[in-house]
Amino acid sequence: MSVDNEMDLQRLFTSPLSLHKELDMVAVVLDPEGLESFDPSFASVGNFRHFEGWDRFRAGEADDLAKEALRSAGGYFRSL
Repeated sequence: MSVDNEMDLQRLFTSPLSLHKELDMVAVVLDPEGLESFDPSFASVGNFRHFEGWDRFRAGEADDLAKEALRSAGGYFRSL
């Protein structure tokens, strides 16, 4: 699945295991612990390697990153 951003065609939102828009490659999720051993062949259509633990998390693990993003970029405010 992919969702094209009609406002800015350079932006493309891709879900895991979808095909690349132009290349013969699969969008795979990488194991953060194994980044140093990544090889582009892991995303080949006929023989891709996908990190099955992509959905594991610890409650609150990204809280500090979210707070830093809010401090840096600010929040989203809409007028009523």
